[in-house]
Amino acid sequence: MDPVPVELARRLGADFTIAVNVMSWKARGAEREEPEEEENFGDKVKKAILKLIIGEEKGPPHILSTFLYVVDIMQEEIVRSKLKITSPDMLIHVDTSDFSSNEYYRARQIVERGREVGSKVVDYLRYLIKTFPE
Repeated sequence: MDPVPVELARRLGADFTIAVNVMSWKARGAEREEPEEEENFGDKVKKAILKLIIGEEKGPPHILSTFLYVVDIMQEEIVRSKLKITSPDMLIHVDTSDFSSNEYYRARQIVERGREVGSKVVDYLRYLIKTFPE
C-alpha cells in the first residue's frame, strides 16, 4: 500500500534511507510499442495473445491499454506525493519511460535496466565511502 515506505523504514530504525523509483514520470501514450520480432513459437503465441488483449498498435488505444495507462498515472502521483511528504536520504531513479506496466514480456529488459543503474550507484557509493575520512 505504500510505494515509498521511507517513514516506516525510519520508524523501524533506519539511519539512512535509499528509495528506488521506477515510475517513468514522462508523458507517454496509452498505446504500447510492438516488441522486437521474436523467433520462437512460444513468443509468437504470446505476442498474438497480447494483441488480442491490448489491441493493435495503430489506431485508437484499446480500452484495457487506456485503463492501465490511467493506473500508471495514479501510481506516479502517489509516489510524487509520498516523496514530497517524506523524502529519502537518497533517491535512485530508474528511467522506465520506454516501458509500460502491461509489458510483462519485457521483464528481463526492465530488470537489466535496474541492474545497470544499481551497479552505477553502488560504484558511486563505494567511491564516496573511500573519500570520507574515518
